[in-house]
Amino acid sequence: MSLGISNEKVSVENIAILTELGLTIPQAKIYVTLAKSKFMEAQAISTNSGIARSDVYRVLSQLEKDGFVITIVNVPKKFQAVPISECLHRLISKRERKTAELKKKAQALVVAFKQNGNEEKTGCKTEFMFIQEKETLFSRSKKMITEARECICLLGRRKMLIWILTNSQAIEAAVARKVNCRLILDASREHPENLKQLKVFSKYPTFSLKELREPMKASFGIYDRKEILIGTTDEDLQNQFPSLWSNNKYFVDLTQDYFEVIWKKAQNFDDTSLEYLM
Repeated sequence: MSLGISNEKVSVENIAILTELGLTIPQAKIYVTLAKSKFMEAQAISTNSGIARSDVYRVLSQLEKDGFVITIVNVPKKFQAVPISECLHRLISKRERKTAELKKKAQALVVAFKQNGNEEKTGCKTEFMFIQEKETLFSRSKKMITEARECICLLGRRKMLIWILTNSQAIEAAVARKVNCRLILDASREHPENLKQLKVFSKYPTFSLKELREPMKASFGIYDRKEILIGTTDEDLQNQFPSLWSNNKYFVDLTQDYFEVIWKKAQNFDDTSLEYLM
């Protein structure tokens, strides 16, 4: 029974997989063409693959050298593809070896930069940096939480809550090592099921939570009074949390002063509020 999938579509998908695994497009086209037949002559390969005959022999030579094609001694010559399982095994093994080599080189590069003193040192170099992509932002913020030794100040709206829950383990580890963490959230109660998850922090004396009963005008985090991350929008953008990072002393101090003003205005979670989180 037909599944409604054309041979052309299957071929395109096969070629895409093979090129992702390391073959060039001409190599993939010729291999797929051969894999569909027991054996073929160069002219037939050219006709069926769409590769010019003048290029077919060159590509076949490389495929044979890499172990993907076998030459059948005949007049005229014929060519045969190795089984697809063998082909994929070779490609995946080669890719795994390449990845392992690159990992070693990357580790050596990190060591070299550290030895030369060129690795980025938070608080010593770039004063402002715009971060757009969510994964990059979360990676940097997690690093700052992990490296914090004195205090973390967090203020924000709904996106801040999402970020806190994503980094909950790192934040809990920070307050467990006695880093003073103060958090101000809005009192909108948009997502009470998420607020409940903050209850885990309440057992630590170094964690304090307040709520502001008016619209928040910003979302940001301050780490050891040395660097900050400020959200630049509260819109829902797929896989993006546009933010500004800075270690500029004047900018950090200004933001810290603003936080202290809001901290005084905000209200403690009273017993009723804590019950609400249970």
